[in-house]
Amino acid sequence: MYLATEPEVVDHRGPVTLTLDAASSQAPVARSVAETLAILYGFGLDEVADVKLAVDEACAQMERSVADNPAITMTIEVRRHVMSVSVSAELPAGAEVHEAGFGWHVLHTLTDEARVTAGKTGPVGAGRSWSITFTKSSSVAA
Repeated sequence: MYLATEPEVVDHRGPVTLTLDAASSQAPVARSVAETLAILYGFGLDEVADVKLAVDEACAQMERSVADNPAITMTIEVRRHVMSVSVSAELPAGAEVHEAGFGWHVLHTLTDEARVTAGKTGPVGAGRSWSITFTKSSSVAA
């Protein structure tokens, strides 16, 4: 089986970026990509399950608030047994993503770190880019 943790691969990998429609029907695609990468990079089964659930929750948070351009972009990068996932979308003016509620409790429980960042505000009336970013470490690093 190919594992991306082999010495010739560890330092020569870049991020994987996926852009999806902001619809709950697209969540399985995002989960599958995250799952596949976690497995390829040697994450344990429990860690893979955590990553899948965290991706699902981050996408759901963005889906609830997307603007007229209903797309979600997910970027995943693995460096030294730590997976970093960023889920971002353009939200309408005045919309915000809050680090509160059950969804955030789930994200903080499943990941090593989770946070929200807002991009710069565009022209008057335009939306703003928001990102949910989280990290998950593999026990392989321990």
